[in-house]
Amino acid sequence: MDELPAGRRVRLHARIAQALERAAATRAVAVGDLAAHFTAAGTLVDAARGVHYARAAGDEAAAKLAYDIAGQQYERALRAQEGLSHVREAERLDLELERGRVLKLAGDERADELLRAFATAAEARGDGERMAEALLALGLDWADLVEEDAEMVALLRQALALLPSGDSAIRARLEGFLAQEAFSSVPDSERRAMVGRALAMARRVGDAKALASLLTAHSWIVAGPESLPGRLALADELVAVGRERGLPYAETDGHHMRFLALVELGDVEAADDTLTAARTAARTGRAHGTVAFLDAARALLAGRLQAAEAEARRMHEALRAAGSIPPSAAESTFVRMLSLIRLVQGRLSEHEAARRAMAEGVTKLPATFFVVRAHAARERDDRDGARKAFERALDEGLLDLPHGPTWTISLTWAADICAWLEDRPRAARLYDLLAPFGDVMTYQYGPVARAVGRLAQTLDRHDEAEQLLRDAVALCERMDARAFLAMARQDLGELLLPSPEGRRLLEQARAAANELGMPGLTKRAVAAYE
Repeated sequence: MDELPAGRRVRLHARIAQALERAAATRAVAVGDLAAHFTAAGTLVDAARGVHYARAAGDEAAAKLAYDIAGQQYERALRAQEGLSHVREAERLDLELERGRVLKLAGDERADELLRAFATAAEARGDGERMAEALLALGLDWADLVEEDAEMVALLRQALALLPSGDSAIRARLEGFLAQEAFSSVPDSERRAMVGRALAMARRVGDAKALASLLTAHSWIVAGPESLPGRLALADELVAVGRERGLPYAETDGHHMRFLALVELGDVEAADDTLTAARTAARTGRAHGTVAFLDAARALLAGRLQAAEAEARRMHEALRAAGSIPPSAAESTFVRMLSLIRLVQGRLSEHEAARRAMAEGVTKLPATFFVVRAHAARERDDRDGARKAFERALDEGLLDLPHGPTWTISLTWAADICAWLEDRPRAARLYDLLAPFGDVMTYQYGPVARAVGRLAQTLDRHDEAEQLLRDAVALCERMDARAFLAMARQDLGELLLPSPEGRRLLEQARAAANELGMPGLTKRAVAAYE
């Protein structure tokens, strides 16, 4: 048809459009075909019919998760609207919002600018509901944990001020998103209360999408080790809501939360089952990124370090392609996962440039960043550098971190540095914080009991240290966590030297380190054995 003269081509589109519309009265006709021919026919057909069919085609594509096609159809509908003499403002705004939403889900780089502009215009009109919808589409309930987005927090607060004060699904979601996003400017206790109220509101209004959003937000905010039974219950509910209501990534997010909780509880078989279920449930780009993250975490837990790195790279590509999280968040998620792997390998110094790049432009780095920097200094046997980084972490509030998703691992890493520096006052404080959770396993760095055991050793509690390290070895053996088992055997072996058992443990640690690719532990094992 492209080789025909323009006028004839338009007339042909009009005839086909009218014929298809007549045929649709008696048989199924693809709404996308109707949209294409009606919009191509221009003024020769009713432009309102073109808008109708393009909008319907967009809705159909979005329901099938074909977000790129949905975006094209909504753009076609907006162009067709331009040919109408009278368009209801509400219809145009709703169409613009839907276009921005699906472009975000499709990973289109135009989406952020379109949605922010839409939110700003809605604020100027005093349209709190559409402003809120645009912000939720922009963030998709995602909050990066590197630095708070002050502009987003301000926009969320303004949108809440414009909304009616009573219960609503949109208000519940917005309050939950604000509780997630304002992780630096709002005290942890207030964030917990905020997300709790929002979850209760979502339950009252009975909106599945709001409930899934709030279950996700609540799970992240209370992601400390003291909340494990409650976290598992929230994850189970999120899986059920996502599965029953067909929400694009809620079911996979629920499996994500389940996996983390089950690993911490030491139930590796159930964690593997939920990972299998997550793979089956994944239907969107973001969900595939979540599954790749879990695959990387599972490989790290098992000590398959090369596989963990390959999965981390697959996760990076999936998150970048998904587009439903900011590119900077996709990058920082990858850098942090690779940091976990390099730390276990004893190759963290090789990764410092990437971590510095991640920190560029961040005005207030979290305490955890400096704990990791201390570990890089430890690899170089730089005690002064490690001590300075550790002190900086303490200055940035290390010992007062909220019991969220980074609490356990941050303090577990800090315990290793504290023990290496033989910092008894800080060892006592870290011991008090971590000891209640000695039976917890982390996929990032192994059993908390190992960290508590090292702190007990620093505090000259030899018998307690031995028992804790034996518990750590036993947990790693039961969960087949080979890299962390090598680390626990190394610590226990050093404690038991010069006994034959101590030497045997050190030899086992050295052999495992060589097999798994952990040069840092190999060096330490050889030095201790000699």
